[in-house]
Amino acid sequence: MISAIWKPNVAEKLLRIYHALAMFLAVLTHSGQKVLWMSDRDATNEDTRQRTSENMQSLFVQILSMYTDNVYDIAGFAKPFVGEPFTSDLLSIADFAAGAIQDVLQSLKSNDVADNVGKRQIIRWLGTSSPFLSKLNLIFKMDGGKIVCGNVLLKAKN
Repeated sequence: MISAIWKPNVAEKLLRIYHALAMFLAVLTHSGQKVLWMSDRDATNEDTRQRTSENMQSLFVQILSMYTDNVYDIAGFAKPFVGEPFTSDLLSIADFAAGAIQDVLQSLKSNDVADNVGKRQIIRWLGTSSPFLSKLNLIFKMDGGKIVCGNVLLKAKN
């Protein structure tokens, strides 16, 4: 089904996103909560002649059921309004943070990661505690056939 609706490279990205999100929800939520997922506008969630938002939501619900039996009071899906930059900027923060953490973890393996000022600023921000915003940096990995979740502790240098 998925290959008939999405191009292979888009399907692969979509499944990576959906499985990661499903693992995240399974670990950090419980039945009765309200969940809203707002995705940015890209090829993974665009409406075409072959698919609509309902196809994407149905696929996500199927994948989520692989990870948890939680029943949510509300499970909402949304896209940013067209031409409204603020929610798109908010969504970009998560992308930037994930990319920065990926680079930090990759540097532990290879010591060959491109460095730039913007990336250092994001990593410093992630490693600094805030009285207004809780930051939790997680890594999911396979360990002996089981999915293990760990905390990535970042500490800002002065």
